[in-house]
Amino acid sequence: MPAPHSDAAANWALTRLALIAETPSSHVYRAHRDETPVVLKILKPYGMNELTGIAFLEWLGGDGAVRILDREDNAILMEWLDGPELSATVHAGDDAAATRFLGGVAKRLHTPRPNPPAGLASLADWCAPLSDTPLTRWPKPHRPDIEKAKALGASLLATSPTPVPLHGDLHHDNILRGPRGWCVIDAKGILGDPAYDLANAFQNPIGALDTARAPATIERRARTFAEILGYDRQRLLDWAAAHCALSMAWNLATARPIDANLAILPNLLAAAGRT
Repeated sequence: MPAPHSDAAANWALTRLALIAETPSSHVYRAHRDETPVVLKILKPYGMNELTGIAFLEWLGGDGAVRILDREDNAILMEWLDGPELSATVHAGDDAAATRFLGGVAKRLHTPRPNPPAGLASLADWCAPLSDTPLTRWPKPHRPDIEKAKALGASLLATSPTPVPLHGDLHHDNILRGPRGWCVIDAKGILGDPAYDLANAFQNPIGALDTARAPATIERRARTFAEILGYDRQRLLDWAAAHCALSMAWNLATARPIDANLAILPNLLAAAGRT
């Protein structure tokens, strides 16, 4: 059987391919084209819904995002970003700087642009698992917090401003340093309230739960994002709490652990003034 990358490698004259990651949704290779390092991503059938995120990244044209060099069917060719990930700044002990960088990236992504990509999922559909997952699926001691988060999500969706294209998975591990500064990768591509795009940052990066759940961190992140982007601080905090519960709903559906979500949700709700 031909390797997943064989057709794309021939079509784009790629050399020195090396598999650097395999996920349920894709194979990811480092390769070279004309001696320039590139990334080749081959989507599996399960990952074809990532094409909306690729369309979002193409629309950005490299402004705060990885450049999409070419794509055909399930194969995407992207520029290589040397890194490091923004998460390294947090792990080095400077969450304040990482928060400023992340806010700056978000501001670039949310800059108005013409001709937004078609086919982006609505934020209401994206958040549906939060309302659709029965309360009985969550551990009983945490159900009061889940009910509060569900109510927050419903209220936020009911009062949503004019929707704009969003990354949908904006956090420290999806931002890498490149030749144009900090750039996002792995977009989902959704359409909704711009304040939602910062929500996932409040429970990241991976491996820094103690930092993320600290009340001082939550407050500083909300204040910094509000200052940089001009978004309402309360709405940022409300979305952070609602998204934490939404993440749990996704994890429950795929039998993944929810311990980290449960550890941070009470503090997010407290910061939002909902406990």
